[in-house]
Amino acid sequence: MRNKFYNTTRWRKLRSMFIKENPLCVECNGIGQVVDHIIPIKGLIDGRRVCGLHVPWNLQYLTPAQNRKKKNRISEADIHS
Repeated sequence: MRNKFYNTTRWRKLRSMFIKENPLCVECNGIGQVVDHIIPIKGLIDGRRVCGLHVPWNLQYLTPAQNRKKKNRISEADIHS
């Protein structure tokens, strides 16, 4: 089930602001369409459960293909690079 936060005015404003400031996919410089959480809201870092935040410094703009490729996984090396 999708997080209820995504239906709030707060999320829509944050997402809109983020897209205006970051219009291109961070992976391929293509036209992004998905605001992704770098550290997933619910996901894994090197096999450990994590919970990311709904804040600008934890967001990135991706194409749908890049977002599907990433899924809800990230490695410790990705965070520190």
